[in-house]
Amino acid sequence: MRHILVYSDSLAWGIVPNTRRRLACDERWPGVLENRLHDLGRRVRVIEDCLNGRRTVWEDPFKPGRNGLRGLAQCIEIHSPLSLVILMLGTNDFQF
Repeated sequence: MRHILVYSDSLAWGIVPNTRRRLACDERWPGVLENRLHDLGRRVRVIEDCLNGRRTVWEDPFKPGRNGLRGLAQCIEIHSPLSLVILMLGTNDFQF
């Protein structure tokens, strides 16, 4: 079985706008990807490591622990061996 890691922010976490609710697993895009690959006969597990407010390399002055660079290497090691890592960060870097 292949493992795919999605390291992302709220866009993959599946936040419902203006709430603290989360979309169901099969409604979030990583879950949709996993289900589609299963439908195609691929044995794959999509691992979600997503955090609301996560940034690329910047600190958030109001929410500590959102610097995505700081946790990436450890996350890869935790979930290894991996066939693919999908990084989807940057949206929160535009906040000021």
